[in-house]
Amino acid sequence: MSEQNKKEDVDNIKLILELLPLVAFFIILKIANFFWATLAIMILTPIAIGYEWYKTKTLSIPPLITLILVLVFGAITLFTKDSSFFQFKTTLLYLLFSLLLMGGLLFKKNFIKMLMDKQLNMPDAHWDKLTIRLTLLFVVFAIANEFVRRFFSEGSWAVFKIAIAIILMIFMIGQIYLLSPDFRELMEKEKNKD
Repeated sequence: MSEQNKKEDVDNIKLILELLPLVAFFIILKIANFFWATLAIMILTPIAIGYEWYKTKTLSIPPLITLILVLVFGAITLFTKDSSFFQFKTTLLYLLFSLLLMGGLLFKKNFIKMLMDKQLNMPDAHWDKLTIRLTLLFVVFAIANEFVRRFFSEGSWAVFKIAIAIILMIFMIGQIYLLSPDFRELMEKEKNKD
């Protein structure tokens, strides 16, 4: 197996592991209640992150922030029996990511580039554009989460969370396609294979 294939396998595993706790949360919410779903995500998130570390021997900051917030706000939610704490965790997470990304740019550290530089070859200006756009998207997500959290049911909020994950993936693919000539070339080669 080539290095590229190994890297793709690890990336696929990471994606599955990142989505698994969210999908489990949604399923358990449908068959039980918010508190069982919260407990499930509190158990699955450390397992997923631990497995990712085991396979890659590295961890980036975003999963660690997510883990801490899931455990802290999950525990508060279970203790108080108030789902709004866990729902607020998502708002806080999006705001922290946006502050982290913008703070990085202010101090000449592009964290998105640091995370994805090995997979994508783009000029620094394009990395900065991607970071600014992603920062703004996280701010929009935080505002939207607060709206949904306050005015809709727990089930609607869970559907919203899954929709946000899908929107984020589509956004990233679209932005990378727009900003990375290497990625566009790769997509064209894949299209021409068929």
